[in-house]
Amino acid sequence: MKNIVVVGGGVIGWFTAAFLKKKHFDLNITLIESPNVPILGVGESTIPQLGELLQALEIDQFTWMEKVHGIFKYSNHFVGWNSDKPKQHVTDHWNAPLYEQQNHPFAFTFRDKAFVKSLYSPISKDDFFYDNDGRYGIDQKSFDYWLELVRQGKYSWWESAQYFSEHYYPSMSNKSPYDWDNELYLGPWNQHAWHIDAERFPIVVRDMVALPLGVNWVEVI
Repeated sequence: MKNIVVVGGGVIGWFTAAFLKKKHFDLNITLIESPNVPILGVGESTIPQLGELLQALEIDQFTWMEKVHGIFKYSNHFVGWNSDKPKQHVTDHWNAPLYEQQNHPFAFTFRDKAFVKSLYSPISKDDFFYDNDGRYGIDQKSFDYWLELVRQGKYSWWESAQYFSEHYYPSMSNKSPYDWDNELYLGPWNQHAWHIDAERFPIVVRDMVALPLGVNWVEVI
């Protein structure tokens, strides 16, 4: 295989073209798109794995964040998702009762392969409480104390979901993952993600990676 054609631009198209060219520089990569088909320009919520792709493309985090008007995020906060009542009864998302809120951070005490396993079967409580070698994992991280209280039945799962991670306070207090020296406050880099302008993102990947590497760009009206 010497030639690959990517039909359609946008985030997926330009990421695909850029990644293929980055990993297989000898391939002839062509992206075809129409200027008459607009990019789906919505706010885009991402997950930490996006960072792995951007690292592979050697795009500096702070450079692309500025270009896509991005902000950091530690978690997803859901209000009114965990009740049997009609959802319209949650009218004030900022001051909703605690039982109507769920904060899902990107860092849990999962076993390494728990997410892979979850593709085939549900994640069990053991994936929270035990290490990869089968040892009981409580007390190894600060938020394990909350998990122990859940195990003892002193807190329900939804009630403790707010505190599963040490990311809860900075997440709810609009704190950056980095200090003034660009050092991470909590854990490795992949414990945070980003919210970005999806209309700007493909342009960044196109202009910073794909075109400089030699991807052929064809616009068809």
